[in-house]
Amino acid sequence: MEKVIHRKETVLSPWLTLVEKTVQLNSGKAIYHCLKQDDYMTVMALTEDKKIPIVRQFRIGIETYSWELPGGLVDKNQTPEIACRLELLEETGLVAKDIYYLGKHIPDSGRLENYLHSFFVTAFKDPRHKFIPEVDVEPKLVTLEELVKMAVQGQIVNHHISIIFLALQNPAIAKLFQQ
Repeated sequence: MEKVIHRKETVLSPWLTLVEKTVQLNSGKAIYHCLKQDDYMTVMALTEDKKIPIVRQFRIGIETYSWELPGGLVDKNQTPEIACRLELLEETGLVAKDIYYLGKHIPDSGRLENYLHSFFVTAFKDPRHKFIPEVDVEPKLVTLEELVKMAVQGQIVNHHISIIFLALQNPAIAKLFQQ
């Protein structure tokens, strides 16, 4: 039976730790590497006029820009819901109203030790909040049809596609798009 028999952690930065694992396999021992970091949080929001905010930013891992749902890391002093509210406000200027927790998921079972918390929210613009976009983050509002087209064309990256799917499979959320 396969099992981890030794772990060695090397802190690379305040945000990332490299974990070396010696694994006992049926065929012998092998060494694997994983990354340990804070959990992710991603939110799909719907405005009162049925628009979905997305953000464009440069992603170092793919060395190009990508369109994504708003999100970020869940800091150690935060709950995923607090991170959801803050990231939505910081990246789009929108305030979360009704919050639906879509779940806690594993973003990459082969290399990452963290989780992804996903949310769907109804959102609104609060006139008392003066929105100043984050440097290097470009917000945009799209329709559901535009978002799906972008996903099919490969313009929406990674786990964001699964969050769109999860949200639309929820009957209460799907109904919001039809009203």
